[in-house]
Amino acid sequence: MICTTTSPKTGNFFDLSPLLHHDWSVPGLDYGFNFSISFCGPLTSSDTQYTDLETDHEAQNSASASYTDSVTGQTYSLGKSDTHPFFRGRELVLEYHGGSFCRDPAGKMTELRKSALVSFKCDHEMTHHVMSPTLVGQLSDCAYFFEVKTPHACAVSNQEQSMQPVTIFVFIVVVATIVGLVSSQLGKGGKLQFDGGRLGERVKRVVLLLWVVVLRIVMAPFRVVKSRRLPL
Repeated sequence: MICTTTSPKTGNFFDLSPLLHHDWSVPGLDYGFNFSISFCGPLTSSDTQYTDLETDHEAQNSASASYTDSVTGQTYSLGKSDTHPFFRGRELVLEYHGGSFCRDPAGKMTELRKSALVSFKCDHEMTHHVMSPTLVGQLSDCAYFFEVKTPHACAVSNQEQSMQPVTIFVFIVVVATIVGLVSSQLGKGGKLQFDGGRLGERVKRVVLLLWVVVLRIVMAPFRVVKSRRLPL
């Protein structure tokens, strides 16, 4: 699934897909220029012409981050976003590459491309109303670094690991149920004495109870995730 990843160390699942299909405005502050950025996909504005970038349709429409020089009015691409974030150490990051060509201090175009790196931080208190990526810094007007605080960067429990206790629990309950049913039908002398009607009712009650318990356990992680997240 696009804009998702799994931690190689913990196995926890991270889902940034609620941030898709939206252009975020990033104040440049002391840098002087404001930025537009999207995650795991191109910016939604398709009529922008980027300076120092190939003129073919694909290059001009794949930019995932950009800024406009307020003096010259020229807009530069910071590159195309990867479709999946990844971990660099403990940091959840997303890379952008293949942007407009960088220029040296003399203004001459170089072979280097503008690029960006976004670091995502888990923050349960942030909402879509106040969430905004921030510019951390830039290097030689060529590489740009952003930080995003969002509840969507918080880990979701590893579904495979969370299902293991459920499987063990179900096995224990099934075995205990069988033993209980057999024991209840043992008559004097250890002989089985089945009452079809009573046995059927007991089985139905046990199955119903087992189904309710399993359903609650399986849905527990989803209830936790839902309580953590606020809709965009």
